[in-house]
Amino acid sequence: MWLINAKAKHWLFFILLVVSACAVQKKLAPTPAVERDLPRKIVLSIDSLLKAGDYAKAQKYGHLFIRQYPRSAYLDDVAYRMAYLHIIADAQNPFFDYGKARRAFEKFLEKFPQSQYALACNNWLKVLYLESQLQERNAQMQKELRLLKQELKRKTDEIEHLRNTLKDLEKVIKR
Repeated sequence: MWLINAKAKHWLFFILLVVSACAVQKKLAPTPAVERDLPRKIVLSIDSLLKAGDYAKAQKYGHLFIRQYPRSAYLDDVAYRMAYLHIIADAQNPFFDYGKARRAFEKFLEKFPQSQYALACNNWLKVLYLESQLQERNAQMQKELRLLKQELKRKTDEIEHLRNTLKDLEKVIKR
């Protein structure tokens, strides 16, 4: 049922984009009510695409929205979703990248410091900062582990050499 709704919303978004593009090309003025409501419907369509896991289309429509409606009241909504897209840890998400997410959230806060999403962006930045610290600590510990393994191997080889020497000495003493 959800996929049908997501597909229906996707097609609605696509039709709205086509109608909007046709109106711009033919210099037709859409009715004010339709024009005011279109950005909100596009945002809802982007949400549906994200929920359905169609990340490529969500990203494409998000960037189209940003280009087409640079002064929209929904611009921060779409910009937040485009930043959020980078933290969706799904194997099907080609945009999953914590580094890009961090940069996108920082850029968002520079551009929209008073947005309703500012607190969420700050929270994501804290999480991403902690994740980054954990990754650095993990890399450091992996390096230390490699060094300890090398030291263990060296000590094991040294012990084996000493055992062999001891066996040789025991043989000489028994003679």
